[in-house]
Amino acid sequence: MRTLTRSLALALLALWLLPSAAAQQAIFLVRHAEKIAEEMQAIDTPLSKAGKARARLLADTLKDAGITVIYASRAVRTQDTAAPLARALGLEVKIIDQDRPRPVVERLRTRNSKDVVLIVGHSDTLPDILNELGYAPRVKIRPEEYTNLFLVIPRGDKPPSVLRLRFGENLGDNDARRKTPPSPRSKPSPAGQP
Repeated sequence: MRTLTRSLALALLALWLLPSAAAQQAIFLVRHAEKIAEEMQAIDTPLSKAGKARARLLADTLKDAGITVIYASRAVRTQDTAAPLARALGLEVKIIDQDRPRPVVERLRTRNSKDVVLIVGHSDTLPDILNELGYAPRVKIRPEEYTNLFLVIPRGDKPPSVLRLRFGENLGDNDARRKTPPSPRSKPSPAGQP
């Protein structure tokens, strides 16, 4: 957590030192937290217990990052991931259609040119938004990955600076993947034993 805090502090310092550009100060992008069932893709699929904990961790991680606008897709899981931070900052979670990245980025540039923005999206929408923001490498977010936190710092006509940070851990503890919850008193077995 200290490394992430230091990385965010350095990134925000660099942002302050950069000359003002005609784009956002910074854009954070994060995938929604763990959902109740991995195979569930419906718009109303809620967060799991692990996902709710990760949403609180996201709020703790970004509460001092200067975020002024929060966007999420229509999916309950993205809105619930953004909710703890929105409550802490007194902001409303605004809905955007992430399936169309060009209008998303145009909206950021026209309506949020002076803002620090958080976008909570999906493993298949965030890479397209990153590309539309000018980040050329194709990012892949695996289905079991929930720790990615991207920080995009626009640089005018140049490609943006992008940091791929991690917050929390990928413990594989998504409620949907766990056959039986671990016993709080269970001890790990010696190597080689079931």
